[in-house]
Amino acid sequence: MPTRFPPTRLFTSLTDLHLPATSPALSIATPVAGITNDIDNDPRPAANPDIGADELVQAVGGSFAAGTYYNAAAVDGDSLAGNVTITNTINLGGKLSTGANTLTIGCNASVTGQGPTNYVIGNLDRTFCGAGAKAFDVGTANGYSPVFGERHCRTFPTNVTVTATQGPQPSVNPATSIQRYWTLTGSGITADLTFQYLAGDVIGTEANYKVQGERRDGRCFPTSVVTPATHVELCRRE
Repeated sequence: MPTRFPPTRLFTSLTDLHLPATSPALSIATPVAGITNDIDNDPRPAANPDIGADELVQAVGGSFAAGTYYNAAAVDGDSLAGNVTITNTINLGGKLSTGANTLTIGCNASVTGQGPTNYVIGNLDRTFCGAGAKAFDVGTANGYSPVFGERHCRTFPTNVTVTATQGPQPSVNPATSIQRYWTLTGSGITADLTFQYLAGDVIGTEANYKVQGERRDGRCFPTSVVTPATHVELCRRE
């Protein structure tokens, strides 16, 4: 008898017939000559495509080619061979390294699977098409250190790119500062930002920490609050 799977294991939901990262339909179909794209125009691999009309884009040889994809899934050790944009969902099943490239999450797109072992090392860009909160699931080789941003008024759409770096920020005293910093790139931004760091990043007296930022226009963060118990820094950036 053939194995029967519940529809919700095969598909995202009963009303969304895209394939989740846990679907048993992944990578077990027979290639069909001339079929190189799925229903969303995502590329189908030359070998071992997914069953059905949807292809969950996965790295080939550990690398994602440059492009715009509807749905994708990454596993630990994957990397980007060029800039990649996600328009619906990306599942993080490990650490995804961007190198000098950028992973962009569109304004209506989402990230799933993120956490202490599943995050982006490198440049993570998110598009804000309106006021609201978004998470930047970034980190470095030694740990997950996400940034949470709540975007307020000003021009939309706006893109913000976040990169985490292990080690002290070059312009601070390394003996009294955390061993981590973040680079944020964007313009016309007003936001509340929360930075999560590791217990092992703490050097000096954590209760005395203040968020310091360098801006191209010379201004810095007006206010900040540090919570040592949870290793969180909250600041207002304008």
